[in-house]
Amino acid sequence: THYLHLKVINLGETILPAMAVPALNDFYSEDPERDWFYDSVTPRGFAFDGFMPWACKTPFGREQTKSKPALSLIQTPAKMAEFQREQVSLSEGYHLSDVLRRAVLIMGDQTLVDEYLVRVEEHLSSP
Repeated sequence: THYLHLKVINLGETILPAMAVPALNDFYSEDPERDWFYDSVTPRGFAFDGFMPWACKTPFGREQTKSKPALSLIQTPAKMAEFQREQVSLSEGYHLSDVLRRAVLIMGDQTLVDEYLVRVEEHLSSP
């Protein structure tokens, strides 16, 4: 995953605040002086979701914040499907569950993707 991120960053369209470099934007600090950098130079374009605490729709997830526990999106199909439960969707924001409804195999075991999609459908169709 790190290698793929580096390849996308090399396209030159990932803004620096999205990388959550603590010296530029320390999103976990309460000191507003530590969150100061705005990237007005890098063109906006193709990029992964940022590493900011409110974004983090990458396999790495996010660190613990004041209001939310740490989150990792490297899970079993059953655990990943749990993000479709209403209470989880509400606590994480509907955008995460919406993004996770769309899954395709890039590389690996198709049976994991199939199992995940079946479990997602079960969660979405249950009352």
